[in-house]
Amino acid sequence: MKSFRAILVIDFNAKSLKNVMEFDVAFKKLSKELCDAIADPSGGKEINISNHQAEVLLKQRRGKTGDLSGIIFKGTRGPNKNPKRARVCKHPDPTVQKRLYYTRTNMENKGFSVSEIQQELDAIIKSKIIV
Repeated sequence: MKSFRAILVIDFNAKSLKNVMEFDVAFKKLSKELCDAIADPSGGKEINISNHQAEVLLKQRRGKTGDLSGIIFKGTRGPNKNPKRARVCKHPDPTVQKRLYYTRTNMENKGFSVSEIQQELDAIIKSKIIV
């Protein structure tokens, strides 16, 4: 079986937080019923739901939800840092930022150690050298 993701988005307005919480309870119940009706977790049907989540987000939306095919799921299943790479700090000048990434990649390709690369990146930041 191949993995896919289904999305249900409901933009709504509510008069009170109590109304939102009542909607959340009903939404969770109905979404569970929907999943049970569509698929069999034991794998007996053609569709097997491996993960189910339903929640009313307590964030005010800024506008109507756009095209669902344009939604990007961000996040990580683990730490968002690679300890085997030198850290590139954010710099307000895009030219310096580009130079930092270029330097790190170039030095990694040449076999420099993480500490040597980090020293070079720090030196570029301190002196603002752009070669």
